[in-house]
Amino acid sequence: MISQQLLLAIGLSLVFLGILTIIVGILVEIFREAKERKEHPQEEKSKTEYGGVVFIGPIPIVFGSNKDMAKLALIIGVIMFVFIILIIILSTIT
Repeated sequence: MISQQLLLAIGLSLVFLGILTIIVGILVEIFREAKERKEHPQEEKSKTEYGGVVFIGPIPIVFGSNKDMAKLALIIGVIMFVFIILIIILSTIT
């Protein structure tokens, strides 16, 4: 049986992993942008792509600036949905 302490540790680990992923993504973007500006100082590039997932209950709502970003957000949303369901199932077993 899975104990509450284990579920708490898993949850906190996932939160830490999410925060770490955001920080790494920001740093990668900063360094990539600095490298591009160094290589092409005159060229101005203003195209930004974005995508996201908003959960209302267990249902993910996906949005994105283009098709590829929306697909990526959808895949991430489905993975998150599966993890949520697994955590709920594992917590009811105990």
